Amino acid sequence: MKKLKLSGLFFLLVIVFIGCKSDDEPVINGIPITNTSCNAYKSSPDTLSIPSDQSCVYYSYDVLTQRLTLHHKNAGFNCCPGTIYYNPAISDSLIIISEFETDALCDCNCLYDLGMIVQNIEPGIYTLKFIEPYRGDQQELIFEVDLTTNLQGIYCVTRNNYPWRITQ
Repeated sequence: MKKLKLSGLFFLLVIVFIGCKSDDEPVINGIPITNTSCNAYKSSPDTLSIPSDQSCVYYSYDVLTQRLTLHHKNAGFNCCPGTIYYNPAISDSLIIISEFETDALCDCNCLYDLGMIVQNIEPGIYTLKFIEPYRGDQQELIFEVDLTTNLQGIYCVTRNNYPWRITQ
């Protein structure tokens, strides 16, 4: 009888622990907002134009809507990527933006300008980390943002391997 009570208590504690743990995880959503064609074919630079050896993220944060807007300039993808999309995830103070393409149908790579919105981000200090499919062993695009005092900014890394450093 004592064994049955202890088993029941253990089972109840496991259910409570699992239920409480899921409440602590914030739910964030991502909304793609723009996606340019391959930058090698751009006829005129935009207002956020940067050299082709740079991969940059411009960010801005709206405290009222809790939306973090990101513009990834010179993101590397296949020249025929199908649809380019991203998946945001959060763990504690780390926001991971995984970038994907649905196809890789061409024998070339290009640089693209991507825009995205990540919703339901509380004000705070975060590390943003981009998972890029063609980065290889080049420097990661990872940096810290303080969404309590610096509501906008830019972070860049230099890239030396193809498709970066191509003439636009």
